[in-house]
Amino acid sequence: MKSKILVVFVMLFGCTEPSNFVRLLTSESKKTFWIQKKLVKSEWIYSGNQWIFNSDGSAKCLVSFDPDRKGTPAIINVEGSSDYSWNYEPTDNVLDIGTGVRYKIVKYNTDTILMKNSNGEPYALILKR
Repeated sequence: MKSKILVVFVMLFGCTEPSNFVRLLTSESKKTFWIQKKLVKSEWIYSGNQWIFNSDGSAKCLVSFDPDRKGTPAIINVEGSSDYSWNYEPTDNVLDIGTGVRYKIVKYNTDTILMKNSNGEPYALILKR
């Protein structure tokens, strides 16, 4: 009897469902990507960075001058790769995209994530399909 209760307990609490935010952020489609913008003097400026967040916690940084065209891999981290890892902390509502900057999520919907970096500067991720 105890083993049956233990099995049910492990099944209930051992498997965690991804949050709505994580499901929004990750996409299995090869065509979707997120563009990064920063609010400068009341105008959203495209940074040239694009992100692909995978469900396994890996991320890829792309660059493009055109925010509507999927970019090419950026070689920007110390190891000479465009591969990063990302983490979302639901208790603090913080997204860490592996660049050393953590973003507090302010608000999100199906195609836009508004956030602030640790200095309080506003950023946005906008989904492109």
